Amino acid sequence: MHIGKNIFPQLVNLWTGNYKDLNAGLRSYTLGSTVFQAIGKACAFSGNTIPSAFGAHVPNIATERHKFIAETWFLFATMIAPTVLYNRFQRPLYYQHFVELVTIFNICLLYKLTPTDIDELEQCIVRWVEKYEKYNDFTVF
Repeated sequence: MHIGKNIFPQLVNLWTGNYKDLNAGLRSYTLGSTVFQAIGKACAFSGNTIPSAFGAHVPNIATERHKFIAETWFLFATMIAPTVLYNRFQRPLYYQHFVELVTIFNICLLYKLTPTDIDELEQCIVRWVEKYEKYNDFTVF
């Protein structure tokens, strides 16, 4: 889970234009503040519909990100984000790329992985990173 605790917050920072000193460069992967506020409200409201057996209540990601822990990042990424991010990016490839990461993350959590599964997973991770570098052409301020 701690891998997700590192990468998911960084992606959110990237999508909101708050990742280090980088802007969107030539790409259009940032989410507008109105969109992100709506996503935050959906996160907070999701606690009313997701059973507690699935994990902790996910706070409003737009206003209460400081309350996120590994568990809530995991719930956000795997259960909430695939729905609330759908059709939110200007280009669908950014959403698809995120879903690929969630798929990789879910595979890592399987109870049993064969050596072949691990080899395929490694290739998936390499492809994801290559796409990340291609899709996110960063320009330093």
